[in-house]
Amino acid sequence: MKRILSIIFLLLLVRVLAVPGQPAWAGPNEDLLQSAHIGNLAGVRAALNAGADVNARNKYYGSTALIMAAEYGHANVIPLLLKAGADANARDNNGDTALTGAALSNHTAVIPLLLRAGADVNARDNKGTTALMLAAENGRANAITVLLKAGADINARTTDGKTALMLPFNEVSDLFCNPNVISLLLKSGADVNAKDTKGTTALMLAASFGTANVITRLLKAGADVNAKDNQGATARDQASGPSKKETISLLDAWKIARLSNKPSLPWAPTYRSSIDHPSYRLARRNDDFAVVVGVEHYSRTLPPATFAERDAQAVDRHLLALGYAPRHIRKLLGPDATRSGINVALHWLSRNVRPDSTVFIYFSGHGSPDDRGSAYLVPWDGDPSDLSDSAYSLDTLYHKLARLKVRHVIVALDSCFSGAGGRSILAPGTRPLVTKIKEGSIPRTGKIVVLSAAKGDQISGVLLTKGHGAFTYYL
Repeated sequence: MKRILSIIFLLLLVRVLAVPGQPAWAGPNEDLLQSAHIGNLAGVRAALNAGADVNARNKYYGSTALIMAAEYGHANVIPLLLKAGADANARDNNGDTALTGAALSNHTAVIPLLLRAGADVNARDNKGTTALMLAAENGRANAITVLLKAGADINARTTDGKTALMLPFNEVSDLFCNPNVISLLLKSGADVNAKDTKGTTALMLAASFGTANVITRLLKAGADVNAKDNQGATARDQASGPSKKETISLLDAWKIARLSNKPSLPWAPTYRSSIDHPSYRLARRNDDFAVVVGVEHYSRTLPPATFAERDAQAVDRHLLALGYAPRHIRKLLGPDATRSGINVALHWLSRNVRPDSTVFIYFSGHGSPDDRGSAYLVPWDGDPSDLSDSAYSLDTLYHKLARLKVRHVIVALDSCFSGAGGRSILAPGTRPLVTKIKEGSIPRTGKIVVLSAAKGDQISGVLLTKGHGAFTYYL
């Protein structure tokens, strides 16, 4: 018994003598961290009154109560923590501070509270990233504005030499690379020709992602179209993605204009739409999967399905914003959207979905009816004169989806099948003589919902000023 009592006494002594700011996994410290995490002001006050160390750290990430409250935007809790002595410049295991967490999440009510308490506006994490860089990387325009007014260094560099202007271009840049954010950074003095340690410029990054609106803004701000990286490659050399041709045309047009002393763009896309860049971001949906297909230009001499790939890109961005994991989305654009590619994507679905999954299928491109009126989706390599062997029938699609062991399947089709125009085509020399289009029979499983741009005898349309199909724009 004495031995047990001695052990209990030693444990209590360690708890009482714990070094401030060091981990403590139970009691008032844990109560403080949990209350700060959820913004429970009464809980924070009670934990502090019970003797919690205001700078105690979370055992997983090394976050303090202030860092957690700032990251989740709990402005009601932060003044109490600061008054109790919270370190405004404390860092977690990644080197992030409360300010970087608030900037990342765009909590503009929190940022001034931290700055007034002495938070270093140019503090860097373990990779040299500042709060301004994180805000730029994630498209947080409001946070950028507040940080710049507080003196954030707009041309600060990460350990690999990147500036805030370069960071919006990354694996999820389709979601966050808002042209307005780029303009804000440029107007605030960002060095448009800064290079990282690989010699890469913002223009090169924009070209590699095919973001035409951003390329235009960078060029007008003085981006050097002839700049080369450490491997000798220019922005033109690095153009890629579904908009590669448009990107190269834009860069070449600017270069020609500069050589002729007419620094203006003979051609530049002007499409802008409120749906292009989601302003929201929801919690991760780990069980849900999606296949997104967009075909604008075809391998054969078919008319383009105007804006089809822009539509697919926008849908992909919204799925990411809705919480779909990037690895749970198969996006097929242009030459990747072959009949075989669609089959592979559907097979991937069948191997990865779960009983609680919601599956989203999106197709933007041409549809076509055969001579019996059966509806087909036309892939990149499709031939309207041989639909059964080259295209994808809706009947086949619906029956494959019905066999998935999932909770729900949602199908969205920005196509039409009348053969009378819009996103609908026929074999050369034929006319839309079929008066009744069979739009595919949906198995009565109760789990498949189909949303379509048009009925079988209707034509789908586009919104020229928005740069999208009407169906996708209002989806």
